[in-house]
Amino acid sequence: MTSENNDQYGRLTPMLAAIEALVRCESPSEDLDACRSVVALASDIATRVLGTPAQIKEIEERPVFWWGASQPEILLLAHLDTVWPHGSYQPLWEVNGDVVRGPGVFDMKAGFVQALFALKDIDGVADRVALVATTDEETGSFASRKLIMDLSKAAKAVLVLEASLDGKVKT
Repeated sequence: MTSENNDQYGRLTPMLAAIEALVRCESPSEDLDACRSVVALASDIATRVLGTPAQIKEIEERPVFWWGASQPEILLLAHLDTVWPHGSYQPLWEVNGDVVRGPGVFDMKAGFVQALFALKDIDGVADRVALVATTDEETGSFASRKLIMDLSKAAKAVLVLEASLDGKVKT
């Protein structure tokens, strides 16, 4: 995987840059300041990709990224927290061939970035769809559970773009 030839790889260059920025903004679940920083960064990235910033909400004293409809028909659900304490994952960011490594790449900062770019250039999407990213998934979603349940019950569809192993669908 390389981002050197934008004609060949299309959106890969800005997607990799966004993933790298999110990974380098370490966000262990227990560190609320770090979680606030990664949500603010995610909002900045959303502004660049989608043209409008996300709302940054506090749910049970935890930061939540929210872009789009307040009552979404389609909910794209993500999380931006990681299990890795600051400085414990080394090297922090690495691209080796077609493999990208860093805290949260697989679970689930890449999925979050994919969701942002999937929403790009879809007319009227912000009226029907919301991308919501929590910061307590790695510790059991205790603060965000009610929000997730309420939004999910009201939505026609909920998609979680979290990776799974061996190409299996995660349900």
